[in-house]
Amino acid sequence: MIRRGRRQIKTNYSLIWLFLILAFIGCKITDSSLLTEKEIFQLKTDIITRGSQASYARLENYYSSKINYAEMLPYNIIMINKYNNNYAHNKIL
Repeated sequence: MIRRGRRQIKTNYSLIWLFLILAFIGCKITDSSLLTEKEIFQLKTDIITRGSQASYARLENYYSSKINYAEMLPYNIIMINKYNNNYAHNKIL
């Protein structure tokens, strides 16, 4: 059995703590579901007027995180009928 010195054990614990602190600081918690009313309005406008798939994806992410899928139905229908978007079609099914 190999004996470790106290200094080596302290060094190992110090490295573990340093790693955990750096990992904690490095992890940036962002919530994509935090949108302002103005941003939501802009996303809806982009979907209706331009058929923006990026805006559709962001709005879908917002409503799915709020567990409010019914709000997306009109925009799904617009994306399917007006812009022939297969991604929106798969979301309705």
